[in-house]
Amino acid sequence: MSADIYQKCMLLLEQRTVICEGIQKGFKRHQLYLELFSDIVTDTSIPKNRYDLVNTEVTKSIENHPHLQIEFEKKKSGFHPYIVLREKLRNISILVLPLATKKDMFDSASTYRKNFSVSNIPRLIEEGLPEDSPDIDIQYQRAMHPLGTDSYPFGLIVAYDPFDGSIREGALLPDHTDWIFLEDTTSMVLSNSLDNVTPINVYEYSDDIKIPFKETAHQTDEDIPLKLKSDPSV
Repeated sequence: MSADIYQKCMLLLEQRTVICEGIQKGFKRHQLYLELFSDIVTDTSIPKNRYDLVNTEVTKSIENHPHLQIEFEKKKSGFHPYIVLREKLRNISILVLPLATKKDMFDSASTYRKNFSVSNIPRLIEEGLPEDSPDIDIQYQRAMHPLGTDSYPFGLIVAYDPFDGSIREGALLPDHTDWIFLEDTTSMVLSNSLDNVTPINVYEYSDDIKIPFKETAHQTDEDIPLKLKSDPSV
C-alpha cells in the first residue's frame, strides 16, 4: 500500500521526461564548456558551471511545456542559489540537485532542504499512509499542519549523478536521517522526444500512469543505500 501512496507524490511520466531532458541538455552544454576551456590547468568552476547549466536547461524545459502545471522559482540559501519547481495541482515542490549514485545522502544537512522536507510525513498521512505504518519510524507533530494538503507541499528531490547523468527521485524524512523512498528513475521516461507531444492536461490521465516501484524505506544492500551520515553540529 505504501508504494501506491508514494506514487501520489511522485512526478507523472511526462513531467519526469521534461525534467530529465532539461538535465540532459544541461550536461551537453557543460560538455561544450569543457571542450572550449580544456586548456585551463585548475578549473574550479566545473561543478558550479554544470549545476548552473542544468538549472538553466531544466527551467527552459519547464517553460516550454506549460500544460504540465509546473512553475519554477529562483531562491537563495546564504550564498547558495537554487531553483524550486512547484507542481501546482498536487501541491508538490521539487528540488533538482546533484548527488553521485555511489553516495547514499548529501554531504551535510542544509537548512533549505530541512525546510523543504518538514511536511513530508504529515502529507503522506493525509494521502492515506497509516500513522502507525512500519515503513515510517519517526516522531512528528501533526498539529503543526492542521489545514490539510492545500496548506503544505510535499518535498520531492530529483537527484542527478554529476558524473554519468543517471537520475533518482526521492523524498527525505523531515529530520534527514534517511530517505522515505529513493527510486532510480533514469529509464522511467517517455521513449520519444517531447517535441511532437500534443499538449494535454496530464491529470486527466494520471490514473493510467504507473511506474515500477520498489519498497524503499528499508531496502536491502542490493537496492539503493539509504543511510545518512548524520552531522549533529548542523
